[in-house]
Amino acid sequence: MHYWRRNSVRDSATGEWYEDLPVSSVDGSPILLVTRRLVRALPWINYDDFLRTEFKAYLTARRESGRRSALNLSKQPGTLEPSSVADKTEVVTVTRADMSIIDRYVRTRERQATDARPTLEYIDDDSYHEAELLKTRLAATRPGREQAAEYQRLVLEILNYLFSPELIDGQPEVRTIDGTERRDIIFTNDSDESFWDYVRTAHDGIVVMFETKNTDELDIAAINQTATYLGDRIGRMGIIVTRNSPSDAMKKKIFSVGNDSAPNRKVILTLSDAHLRDLLDLCCKGGSPTTWMQKHYRAFRTAIQ
Repeated sequence: MHYWRRNSVRDSATGEWYEDLPVSSVDGSPILLVTRRLVRALPWINYDDFLRTEFKAYLTARRESGRRSALNLSKQPGTLEPSSVADKTEVVTVTRADMSIIDRYVRTRERQATDARPTLEYIDDDSYHEAELLKTRLAATRPGREQAAEYQRLVLEILNYLFSPELIDGQPEVRTIDGTERRDIIFTNDSDESFWDYVRTAHDGIVVMFETKNTDELDIAAINQTATYLGDRIGRMGIIVTRNSPSDAMKKKIFSVGNDSAPNRKVILTLSDAHLRDLLDLCCKGGSPTTWMQKHYRAFRTAIQ
């Protein structure tokens, strides 16, 4: 946990204060920088809404008051008919002549601020391009042993994109001290999100293991290997990332791992390339991959008999 004071941040783990945060040139208050894709667009006060509401009402009131005839509205400088509000130059002319129109609109929207919601349709350009690049690389990576290491590195990049900062310190090729076991990717579960917190508590998931299988079909050997890794040392939930969704026979095998390991059930989830593409699209549009994973986990748990 971190504590804040003016221009400083304190790390509770070490007790140290870090100084020299950037400050506002307006009032000198400290500025906290975050990754742009973590911020959601909140277009509560915007031009299109202004045209539909306050500006249209203003024009209608003027017309009804008889100050201008319907014929002259489109000809007189600084006036508009409601049907012509798409002409931005004329809108600016009118509002400059009467700034109270904008003031009324802003006051109205501020009074209604509790109804404001971030848009999920907003696409961050940088995030979008990064997601598209990752999808392109994923499509270009061919299944098979020759590109297995490349697939593993790419999956690590995708998982960092999707789940940072909930899962941190992703490390590939994590071996046990005697070298007898090698886990493809290990993340530290440092999340306060309810789903990852549940994984940490219910499945001893202080770390989360991802196994990458660059194969067209998932086989029993891969499932058995993942199940062997799961337990007290590494937690009881692992995720296999592979090129295609498992066959019905492999799904039954995964379910049997969960059933046979009761009461401390081992949970093996799978992510296919199609899942990764959907998650990348979801993430760059402002959606939550963690919420998607929660639903994915719930589908698995309800399928186990």
